[in-house]
Amino acid sequence: MLFEDALENGARREIAREILLILTNFENNQDCIWETIMNFFSFVEENKKVKLIKFLIHKLSSFDKLSFIANELLTISEDDINEIKKEASSIMEKKRSGYNSYPDNDKSYIELCLFLKLFGKIEDISFLEPAKEKYSFLKCIFEPKNFDVTTINFQERIWSEIFENDDYRENIILVNNNKEKIEEMLLQAINNGNAGFFENQMFFRYFFRNSKD
Repeated sequence: MLFEDALENGARREIAREILLILTNFENNQDCIWETIMNFFSFVEENKKVKLIKFLIHKLSSFDKLSFIANELLTISEDDINEIKKEASSIMEKKRSGYNSYPDNDKSYIELCLFLKLFGKIEDISFLEPAKEKYSFLKCIFEPKNFDVTTINFQERIWSEIFENDDYRENIILVNNNKEKIEEMLLQAINNGNAGFFENQMFFRYFFRNSKD
């Protein structure tokens, strides 16, 4: 793979040499080289990404594998779905027992599960419903009428993806005067100079025109 035409010119050839050295020491240097491997993926064509992922797949944690699936570096199988459900169930059991950690890697895993739905990788996410009281981004999916919009953290990517989904967005903003509440929250952030890219994008995409009307 590394000596195909796509990797034998310019900087790509140098990267090919470096990745060969990295892979020879993969067992002992996983943490320090992972970022380099991820950067390497951006230099190869999609079919070569898949080949490399398959070469490394037995090294991946459940979180990394799920991340690769969500980012279309791996295809998803029925076995993968079963593994995801099992891992999500294990996380919910830990949460019910009061377990918490920092950083909250369990939350990141559950977010990736929702990303699979938002990106059209899986259809049924009912296995996530038991966690709806723990994570507000699930509460808004499963119980939009009982969802408190003030719990939205506009800095988190998951909310951007949820609002990109027409059905989920409409379910949220069309109940309990949520549209007005969210608009007020966004305007306050913008006026205070605290609004990030997502807040500005959401306001001007979904609220600004209606405000002017």
